[in-house]
Amino acid sequence: MQDIYMVLLLAAVFVLFAGFMHWCDRSIQEEEKR
Repeated sequence: MQDIYMVLLLAAVFVLFAGFMHWCDRSIQEEEKR
């Protein structure tokens, strides 16, 4: 049962990190457009 929580935690961290990187990349592109 503990393994499931570890996998879910890793997946959640990965999704948050990927989303953050995507948001940063979009913000940088917005800055370049101005």
